[in-house]
Amino acid sequence: MPDQVAAAPDSAQPVAPVGARTVRGAAWTILFATLGKGVTAAAQVALAWLLLPQDFGLAALALSCITIATVISGSAWRNLLVQSPRKFEEIAGQVFWLALAAGVAVAAALALIAPLAGGLLRQPRLPGLIMVAALAAPLQALTTVYAARLARTLRFRDLARITFLAGLLQNATAVTLAALGLGPYALIIPLSMLAAVQLLGVRLAAGPVAVGRPAAAAWPALARPALGLVVYALFTSLQVYGPNLVVGLAHRDPATTGYYYWGFVAASQAVFLLATNLQGVFFPAFSQLNGEPARQFQAVQRSLQALLVCVAPLCVLQALLARPVIGWLFHDRWLPAVPVVQWISLALATQPIGLVANAVLMARGQFNLLAIVSGMAAASFLLSSTVGVTMGDHVVVAQCNALAIAGANLVAGWVAFRAVGKGLRKFVSILARPSVVVLATACVGWGIWQLELGQAVPVRISLVAFVSAAAFTLACGFLIPHVVPGVVGLLRARPERAPSAATGIAPRDF
Repeated sequence: MPDQVAAAPDSAQPVAPVGARTVRGAAWTILFATLGKGVTAAAQVALAWLLLPQDFGLAALALSCITIATVISGSAWRNLLVQSPRKFEEIAGQVFWLALAAGVAVAAALALIAPLAGGLLRQPRLPGLIMVAALAAPLQALTTVYAARLARTLRFRDLARITFLAGLLQNATAVTLAALGLGPYALIIPLSMLAAVQLLGVRLAAGPVAVGRPAAAAWPALARPALGLVVYALFTSLQVYGPNLVVGLAHRDPATTGYYYWGFVAASQAVFLLATNLQGVFFPAFSQLNGEPARQFQAVQRSLQALLVCVAPLCVLQALLARPVIGWLFHDRWLPAVPVVQWISLALATQPIGLVANAVLMARGQFNLLAIVSGMAAASFLLSSTVGVTMGDHVVVAQCNALAIAGANLVAGWVAFRAVGKGLRKFVSILARPSVVVLATACVGWGIWQLELGQAVPVRISLVAFVSAAAFTLACGFLIPHVVPGVVGLLRARPERAPSAATGIAPRDF
C-alpha cells in the first residue's frame, strides 16, 4: 500500500450524513467520557487510600512492559480495517486471525521475558505482575474486527457506551481487590476483565463477522500496510509508559516511580480517555471525506477548535486546583506527586492538537509520516525523561516531559496541516481564539483562588470551578460564539443509527 491512500467509503456508507453523525458521535463520546471520568476519579481516590506509592510504582513498571509489547496485537489492525479502501468482508477474517496470532505470541513472549525484566529493574515481584497482565493480550486482539465494524459504520455511541461500562467494571474490580489487600495486583488483574467485557460488548453490538479459516499465506500482504500503524502505536506507548521505565531504571525505588506514575495518571487519565475515544470518532469520519478536501479541512478545523475549548480550560483548572484538592483528600500522603499533576496538566492542554493531527494522518493513509512524527515525539519523551532523572527526581522528570508533550503536539499539528495543504499561518490562526479563551479562564480561576476569602477548602474549590466556568462561557460567547450552542445542540441531538455492513457468508462465524 502506498504511503497515501484515498479511502473509498463502503457502499453502505453514504458520505452525505458523515458530518452530522460524526458530530453526534463526538458528543456521545464526550458525554460517556465525562461520566467515565467521574467514576475513575472516585476509584482513584479510593485506590490512593488503599494502596501505597510502592504498589503504584510496581504496577506502573508492569503496565509499561505489557503496553509497549502489546502494540503489535492492538489498535493497528483495527485502524487498518477502518481506513482500508477494500470492502470490510474481504479482509476482516484474516485480520481477525492475524491479530489473534499476534496477541498469543505477545502473551507468550511476555511470560518469557518477565524474569529478565524483574532482574534488570531489581524488583522481584515484577515478573508475576507482568505474567498476569500478559493474559489480557489475546482478549484485546479478539475485539479487533468488531470494534472496526462499529467504527467503520460510525456507531460511535455504541463504542462509547461499551468503553464506559467496561471501565466502570474495571474500576470497581480494582477497588475491591485493593480493599482485599492484593496490592499492585489490584491494578493488573482487572485488565483481563476489561478486555473480556469490551469483547462481549463489541461482539453483541457489531453482530457476527465471517472470519473463515486462518490462511497464514495471506498475512504478510495484510501486515505490510499496517507496519506504519504498528510503529505509530509503539511510539505512542513509549511516550506514555517509557518515562516510567526510565525513572524505574534510574532510581530503582518503586515509591519514586509511583509518585511519577500516580501524578501522571491523575493529570492525564481523563484527557487520554477522551483523546483515545475521539480519535476513534474522527479517524473514520475524516477517512470518508478524503475525496472532498474542502469538507475534510472544515471538519478538521471545527473539531480542533471545539476540542481545544473543551479540554484545555479543564487541564489548566486541574493544574490550578491540584495542590488543594490532593492535600484535602490525602493530606501529606500524595503531596510529592502534586508538581507532576500540575506540569503534566498544563502540557496536556495541547493534547487536542495532537489528537486531531494523528486522526488526519491516519485518515489520509499517511502511515509512514505518522510513524515518523510519533517516533520523533517518543524520542523527545525518552530524552526528556533521561535528562530529568540525571538532573533530579520525579518532579524534574515531569517538568522536562511537559515541555516534550507540548512540543510534540504542536509539531504534529503543523505537520498535519501541511498534509492537508495548509500553512503555518492558518494553523496559528485556528489556535489563536481558543488560546485566548483558555488564558482568560486560567487568569480568572487563579485570581479567585488568590483572594483567600476564608472559606473551607471544598467551598473555595467549588467557587473557583464555578467562576472559571462562567468566565469560560463568556469568553466563548465573545470569541467563538458557535462553540457553546453547538455542544449543547449536539448533546440534545437524537443520535442517528448508522446502517450495518453486510456480513456475507463464510464457513464459520465468530
